[in-house]
Amino acid sequence: MEPTRQSRWRFAGTRCAQAARDAGTLCRLAARTAQDRAGAAAIGTALVAAGVWLLHPSDAAAKAWIIGHGPSTPRLVKFAEQVSHWGELHLVPAMLVVVLWVWGWRMRRRKLQFAAGAGLLAMVVAGLLTDGLKWVIGRPRPYVPDVADVAHWFHGGAKFASFPSGHATHCCALVAAVALLADRGTTLVLAVLAGLVMWARYYTSGHYPTDLLAGAWVGTAVGLAFGLAAKRWLAPQASRSTGRPA
Repeated sequence: MEPTRQSRWRFAGTRCAQAARDAGTLCRLAARTAQDRAGAAAIGTALVAAGVWLLHPSDAAAKAWIIGHGPSTPRLVKFAEQVSHWGELHLVPAMLVVVLWVWGWRMRRRKLQFAAGAGLLAMVVAGLLTDGLKWVIGRPRPYVPDVADVAHWFHGGAKFASFPSGHATHCCALVAAVALLADRGTTLVLAVLAGLVMWARYYTSGHYPTDLLAGAWVGTAVGLAFGLAAKRWLAPQASRSTGRPA
C-alpha cells in the first residue's frame, strides 16, 4: 500500500475514533441534562399522558373517518404513502443531518455541525426508546381489522407497534435538537417537514392521533436533552473565543 493511501486510512481511522468519542461525550452530557431536568420531564410526561387518556376515545372516530375518506382521494393517499416512506429515519431525516453538517462545515459554523450531531444522536436514542415502548405496549395499528384497540402487552410485530409513533418521535427529536442551535429558518423548515410526515402517518392509517402526540413528546424531550447538552459543550469554547466567562 502506498504511503499516501496509508496516511489517508490512518487519518480516516483517527477521525472516526474522534467522532465516536465525541458521540459518547455528548450522550453523557445529554444524560446529565435529562437528570438535571427530571422534574420538568416528569411534569411534561404527566400532561401528555393525561392528554392521551382524554383524547383516546376520539381515536375511534379518527380511524373511521380516515378509512372512509381515504379511498375517495387516491392521489392524496399515494402522496402520503411517499411522504411516510421517505420520512423513515434512515432516509430524508438522515440526509438532512448530513446536509446540515456539510453546510456548517462549509460556512465554518461549528454550531450547525453540533446541531447535526445532536440531532442524529437524538433521533437514534429516541427511536430506540420508542421501539421499546412499542414492544411493551403492543397497541394495534388502525389498519389491523377485528382487533380491540387496547394494549396487547409484549405482543411484538409491526401490526402491534402503533403506540407511540416512531416517525413522530425521530422527526420531533431532530427539530428539538436543532432548534436550540440553528437559526429560525432552518428550524421552521424541519418543523414543517416533521408536521407533514406526522400527517402522512395518520392519513395512511399507520397511527392514531394519540400515537403521534406521544411520539412527538418522546422525541421532543430527547431532542431537547441533546440540544442542551450540545450548547453546554459549546459554551466553554465560545467563552474562550470571545474572552468572556461561560
